[in-house]
Amino acid sequence: MKPLETRFTCKGFEYMQEWRDDNFAIYSQWMLESADKKEKNILVGYESIKITKNKSGERFGRIFEASESYPSGREWGINGFTSKSFTEAEKILLKHFPKIQNLSAPKSVEARTLPEAYLTTTQTILIKSEA
Repeated sequence: MKPLETRFTCKGFEYMQEWRDDNFAIYSQWMLESADKKEKNILVGYESIKITKNKSGERFGRIFEASESYPSGREWGINGFTSKSFTEAEKILLKHFPKIQNLSAPKSVEARTLPEAYLTTTQTILIKSEA
């Protein structure tokens, strides 16, 4: 099975895997560049996910190998969650998936909390310039 990437870029954000086991992972989300282009590599938040396991097979005339993937947008709030700290990301995983064991602090990123203005209750990312 092709594993989920440990680091990837999507829609102007870079994602880095901070923790994972067989079925779950926590990624840090980084904005590659601020809207005003003055700042680069800004930690935006963390995403806690249940890893989707895709079977191999033929779809739409193409052959696909078995692979892991990130939850789709429709699965957000069910199999994927956004938080502003690694500690909060851990708590979210344990709340929704209580059988998880061996959660540990991130190795590549300092576990830090983001300013409140960066995340809303609908989990939409807001870009806010700080004075």
